[in-house]
Amino acid sequence: MDLTSLVQGGASGALLASLYVLVALGLTIEFSLLRIINFAHGDFYMLGAVAAYYLFAEVALPFPLVVVVAAVGGVILGFLAERTLFRRFHEDLLGAFVLSLGLAWVLEMAVVGKFGAYPKGLPPVVAGVSRFGQVAISNDRIMVIVVGSLIVAAISLYVTKSQVGRAMRAVAQNKDAAALLGINPVFVGTIGFVLGTALATLAGALVSPIFSVDPQMGVGLTIKAFVIVIIGGMGSIPGAVLAGILLGLFEGVGGIYVDNAQLAVLEFLVIILFLILRPKGIMGSAEA
Repeated sequence: MDLTSLVQGGASGALLASLYVLVALGLTIEFSLLRIINFAHGDFYMLGAVAAYYLFAEVALPFPLVVVVAAVGGVILGFLAERTLFRRFHEDLLGAFVLSLGLAWVLEMAVVGKFGAYPKGLPPVVAGVSRFGQVAISNDRIMVIVVGSLIVAAISLYVTKSQVGRAMRAVAQNKDAAALLGINPVFVGTIGFVLGTALATLAGALVSPIFSVDPQMGVGLTIKAFVIVIIGGMGSIPGAVLAGILLGLFEGVGGIYVDNAQLAVLEFLVIILFLILRPKGIMGSAEA
């Protein structure tokens, strides 16, 4: 096994891990607070990437401002979606799942009508390549890894240290007990949903200069995000972070030695085996 190729694959895996953790983290927060399955989560990621394309390529806004606008857009869309659609389906797994499938289809068709069905690409935001010995990494990818890691760290601190974060953890553990302590579970759930969609749109904007932008780009990512949430343990934020890192590194390194089709088969065989041996996930409870 060539060490240089292994490190190069690890660098690619770090990029994927940053993306997977950001998207899966939002999905985990939504599930832990609302007990819903939001299959439209990847489409918010797609909307963030499409918004970044227009704002950067067409409007020529600075890329940091583009990412901020995409995150704010995710907040607004998340609030509207939770308030008008998902609120009546809290703790209704099947109902929320069917609703989110319909929402995903509507969002994709709306983007196809305006954006078109064919993929588009953005020019590099941070030009150049950095070399570490014989390993080369584009500066765009380094930017995503660094910014993504900082965002994950900030969210972890927010959930563990802030008053709202403590309220979110209380609702996730026991909604009725949290209500008796004066916490409004519906309000906290809205914050969690908004935070989840903001993370998704932000992730889409961040990676838009690296991956092609198209209306279907969120479908496969949604499935992988659900896999990460299940492997990490349903509702476990540390589990989602760890599972996202492991999956990203597995794909990055494995992609060097086998083709994409073989990697996909191997990946899901490993996932199936893991769930047979540990169905509650890495850090999940038996109840989840």
